[in-house]
Amino acid sequence: MLPNETLSAIFHELPPSSLAAAARASVRFNAVAERILYSSIYIHDLLLPLRTLKWCAAMRTRPHLFESVKRLHIRWQHAPPDPASSSSSVAPPGPSTAAIGPEHSRYWIHACEQLALVLPLLTELESLDLFLGPANLAPYPAYDDIDPDADTEKIHAIERVVRGCSFPHLRACTLGADSAKGAQPYTRVLVDFLGALPALRHLRLSDLASHHHQYEYDYAPPHLQFAHTTLGAGGGGGPPNYYAARTARLDSLPSTALPLLTSFRGSADAAAALLPGRPVQFLALVGQDSDVTRENLPRLTQTSLPLRYLDLSAMSVRPVLLRNVSAWLPTVETLRVKLALRHTLHYSFSGIRILAGLSAVLAAFPHLTHLDLSPTGIDGVGRADAREEHAVCTEWARACPTLRRVVFPSGTEWVWVGAGGGVGAGAGGAGGAGGGVGVGEGGVEGGGGGEGGGEGDGDGDALATTMAMGGWMQVGAGQ
Repeated sequence: MLPNETLSAIFHELPPSSLAAAARASVRFNAVAERILYSSIYIHDLLLPLRTLKWCAAMRTRPHLFESVKRLHIRWQHAPPDPASSSSSVAPPGPSTAAIGPEHSRYWIHACEQLALVLPLLTELESLDLFLGPANLAPYPAYDDIDPDADTEKIHAIERVVRGCSFPHLRACTLGADSAKGAQPYTRVLVDFLGALPALRHLRLSDLASHHHQYEYDYAPPHLQFAHTTLGAGGGGGPPNYYAARTARLDSLPSTALPLLTSFRGSADAAAALLPGRPVQFLALVGQDSDVTRENLPRLTQTSLPLRYLDLSAMSVRPVLLRNVSAWLPTVETLRVKLALRHTLHYSFSGIRILAGLSAVLAAFPHLTHLDLSPTGIDGVGRADAREEHAVCTEWARACPTLRRVVFPSGTEWVWVGAGGGVGAGAGGAGGAGGGVGVGEGGVEGGGGGEGGGEGDGDGDALATTMAMGGWMQVGAGQ
């Protein structure tokens, strides 16, 4: 009879369907397979959170598995995703409050309540991803005639689930829900939750918007108007009131909270509140480029370690923002950006050459090694033309001598090959003078070139010349 350790090693290699079959084969197999099956939970509910409710019921009958759950990812959607919508990294717009009838609201609210019962028991969680879709738009019965002096208070749907939870081993956390005019904002419950995550390294808050990019003030219910102005960094003025005191002020987090935070994705105001004094080196901003202001941008520089990776792919970025970023964040080594091409970068060029106007902006980044423009798309610049892309790379390299890796809107990737065949390194990697392929943040180029050689596509003579003399080489084909 095989020992449990051997069975566990074998079962870890099986897909979930085979694990489920093994769990039904015998009591002994069940004891081993169940722990592996329940260690990583991925649930996607469409229209109604029925899978989530079934999982909650199953967990309540299996208390011996509470400590086995390491990863919990739950995503709720009220409607099928739109194929033409933007990147899934941004919280999709939700249905209007009116679109969620009482019959649906009951399910969302009940599912939140059931999650709130199970989640605190999963004390060994290492990764938590909750996107509760329309749950935050569902009217909560207890709040219909709320007395501001009562013990019951309005809180965000996410907060109804995580309230009182403590996860000492949690390393990655993603929280969010659909947004709409008048939706319940986050409160101090979120701040208390984040303050109880000592091991957290990666944090994403998809719907904690910048205060000046919140829904139109005039359309918000009166008791939420001031609350909306205080989201994010906790700024905003006006007379204090009951609800304002309960809105999320991330800058009220103790300076000792989140001591290991390495990466953050969220609004500019939220980043400005969280980053100062913390070792964040990877930052991704969501919202609009106008959300990045002269008030919050300086605070992004106050991290305890230099900010090396900046992702602006979730907003359409104008060159003026890149100039402002270069002035305040000169330590950036990897820049991922979706350009707003309607603001023409160079009026005398068309197609890919329109990007030549970025030279002056890139010159202000003294440490930039990796530029990724793939989120921009090809509509504004046309499809890939190797000669034009090579010319643009050469022009950019003159303005920014540290640049070693470029990904164009077409998806075509170019790297700088040093004399002798070494491929230039991206941020966080090292390019070998004898032919190693550098590693960039966000991806690893496969394999390594042999001595005096590299990897890439191109004509034999041109490639040989590039390898011998140094220059830009295409290593990935685009659209």
